[in-house]
Amino acid sequence: MVVKASIIIPVYNAEDTVRRAIDSAVNQTTDEPYEVILIDDGSKDESAAILDEYADRYAYVRVIHQDNQGITRTRENGIKISQGEFVFWVDSDDYADAHLLEKTLPLLESGADVVIYGTQYFCEKGGKADNRIRKNISDATYWKQQALNANLSTIWTYGTRRRFWEGESAPSEVARSAADGYMTIRIFGKAESFHVLPDILYYHLVDSPFSIRHTFNGRRYLGNAFLWYYRLKCSEKQYPENTEACAARAMSGYIKAYAMDTVTHDLTEEDRQNIIKALQDLKRYSISGRIRDKLLGWAILHNQLWLCRIYAQHKNSKTQQMNKKMKKLIKD
Repeated sequence: MVVKASIIIPVYNAEDTVRRAIDSAVNQTTDEPYEVILIDDGSKDESAAILDEYADRYAYVRVIHQDNQGITRTRENGIKISQGEFVFWVDSDDYADAHLLEKTLPLLESGADVVIYGTQYFCEKGGKADNRIRKNISDATYWKQQALNANLSTIWTYGTRRRFWEGESAPSEVARSAADGYMTIRIFGKAESFHVLPDILYYHLVDSPFSIRHTFNGRRYLGNAFLWYYRLKCSEKQYPENTEACAARAMSGYIKAYAMDTVTHDLTEEDRQNIIKALQDLKRYSISGRIRDKLLGWAILHNQLWLCRIYAQHKNSKTQQMNKKMKKLIKD
């Protein structure tokens, strides 16, 4: 039997939400044959047992158990074993609409390389949901530029051909942060036809305090900086009007990465040397930037790291306070 689509769900310590995610995948209304791939990335809670439960119940569900590798490498492993002609992603604390495949597969089978659909951003404890509907534009150049501008950089907002993913591997700098943006640029770069659906077909949880979004360290900022530096180099060849903005974001990210590392110590010496090289290269661009970033940049290049430590300690303190408040809200 030819498998038309693969829904891939990476899972790590998600026992509280993963059933909702899997239920949304196994209960699709399409008549087309599809598979659901669940990858346990070394979970330490009951997630692995939950995944096995679904695999026993549904013939089209496959489970992979592996040592922890992080979500980026887990996704890449999912692509390697997937069999569907088209690929869709669901995060373990999110869920898909039951009509996701029914509404997107006919468009992909008719020739669209990428189908972009609406997303609802919701909070677990209530609050106003935020619907994100993309402009109904089919021009490929427009969407390639949107990816470079970071206006579309999450892989669960679209479905596409599996062959576009084959052979792709995110650089180590973005493996723990910013891989979505990097991969979207790569995938959109291969696509020639885009279709936009106004329907809300994906639901994204925004208030998880355990998300990478609420972690600020050298590694996370390095990923973001590397991605903006990559966008800068791509823009130089295709959209030179974007270069100044990309250069500013890259510089800010590299400076924050180096500064945070003075406290978190999660970068390698090679990472630090690469940051200094990038900052030297970014001097070629006209960057306005914040006074804070310019001061920290001077401190890095002149080895006055005490200034970086003051910034990093202040940033860590603010982050810890924010996460405590968020966890309390969710607990209450």
